[in-house]
Amino acid sequence: MKLKIDALTSSTGWTMSETGTISEITEPKYIAGLNDQSLLLTFQSADTVKTAVKTFSTPFNVTDYDTLIFSIWSQKLGFNKDYLQASDFAYKIDIDGVLEFYIPVYSMFNDIEIGIEDVTSITKIKITALHSITDSIIISEMVAEKEEIPLDILTATKESIDYWIDKLNGLGLLLGTVTASSGVSSISLSNPIFLDRYGVIEIVGGGHTEIHQIEDNNAGTFQFNDNFDGNTLLNDFTAASVYLQYPSYINPGQFEVRLPGISIWGIEEEPILRGAKLEVKRDSFKIGGGSKERTEGQILKFPIQVDCEARSQELIDTMTRAVRYFIAQEVLWINGRKHDIYFSGTPVEFKPTVGIDYIPKKTYTFNVEVKENINDRVDIVNTTIINTEIDII
Repeated sequence: MKLKIDALTSSTGWTMSETGTISEITEPKYIAGLNDQSLLLTFQSADTVKTAVKTFSTPFNVTDYDTLIFSIWSQKLGFNKDYLQASDFAYKIDIDGVLEFYIPVYSMFNDIEIGIEDVTSITKIKITALHSITDSIIISEMVAEKEEIPLDILTATKESIDYWIDKLNGLGLLLGTVTASSGVSSISLSNPIFLDRYGVIEIVGGGHTEIHQIEDNNAGTFQFNDNFDGNTLLNDFTAASVYLQYPSYINPGQFEVRLPGISIWGIEEEPILRGAKLEVKRDSFKIGGGSKERTEGQILKFPIQVDCEARSQELIDTMTRAVRYFIAQEVLWINGRKHDIYFSGTPVEFKPTVGIDYIPKKTYTFNVEVKENINDRVDIVNTTIINTEIDII
């Protein structure tokens, strides 16, 4: 699971010291997650103090999370090297003025992990340049994480599909308008194309938005069931727009079917015998307190299946278009980390054979590999003096 601390898409709320500057960039290869921008921070050589600070209006409770993740790139000071001593680092991050960590930066845009097992809340973050030159860094999407595999994979898949559904279809398929009072359990539409039982609609108007699912269709009068915002309207609407939605949901065995809808399946993993599980990864380079390390976890391959279901082929086409756009990117962002996905097999189309007793659908399958981070971090004690004794016989 994850908690988004800052999408790092807007310079609003950030302050730079002295003559430093901050701006937004839209270059895709320097954007983490499903965001449209990242932040470019420039620190000037002439400045004595080189900091960038943001204070959040409401503290983030991170008691249930153990890792802070964000992506970073440096224009001049990113190197592929081992970070072993303080002089190796060009930047540091301060959390709430209590904990400070060095930030390793590499030649590639890369995600950074910091252990926050001892942190209960985050109110302010400050990034400080430790060098004396002019340099720019790009930072993108900061999240707090507590790993829950495979749920994290399925949640990331849902987020990506929802992103493309929204990007390609906006609010949804406009069905018409409705005027109705709060408390009624049904609405009527004059031309309800594609809307039928189990359809999910969003009603937008007068500053209000509600989502309801259709229980029954009686000659253009649509009864609500108990799902989403319930079986009655919560607000009064006058000439409000009604949109057909394309909801996605994970392992939907416990849900009432949604038509149209996108179901996401995947639970059985395959161990990948590649890499050494005895290797350790160092992170959390705490200033004045050493760093941490943890043993690498097992690499697992998860097959994910996506079903696009509807009673009409036109709605299936709309949903599959979004799924194809997602898979074509070949990237899945899981809790701030970039993962490659691999299209698997041929999309399978299931057509109805007996009326509507058998719902038509189209199925896509892809694979994603993840490395478990289930082992606890341990402290690495700083070594300041090494004494060697040699006995001469």
